[in-house]
Amino acid sequence: MAFPTLYPTGKADLRAERIRDIKPAEYFKHLLRYKDRRFGRHTRWHYFALNSQMRWRALQEGKIYVKQNLNDSKITVNNIQERIATGDKHMADQIMQYSKGIRGSRQFWMARRYELTDMIKQLGSDGLIFFTFSSADLH
Repeated sequence: MAFPTLYPTGKADLRAERIRDIKPAEYFKHLLRYKDRRFGRHTRWHYFALNSQMRWRALQEGKIYVKQNLNDSKITVNNIQERIATGDKHMADQIMQYSKGIRGSRQFWMARRYELTDMIKQLGSDGLIFFTFSSADLH
């Protein structure tokens, strides 16, 4: 329903039942090359496709951890579910997501940073000069 001009009949949804499973990357690539090129020309559909792929990948590859003190008793999944069901607001402060495998995430760039510092330690920094002329000012 978000793109009525692109999906006029409301069919061809990615999650629709099919004979074989289709990966999101295949689905969006096919639509970009669709015969009348309407998906490729749409101004906002590209962002929808990218956002959808990134969100699905984050759900698949991200890991969830619960912070706990060594002095506390072990927290089980049932304990977490009970706390959430009773409305414990502090439980959300103890849960964190780690997504090193997701390109562009903070954890991804921290892992690349550690790889680079390890290389410098191993190979030495004699005469090492590093220039970058990119405009990635936020990384």
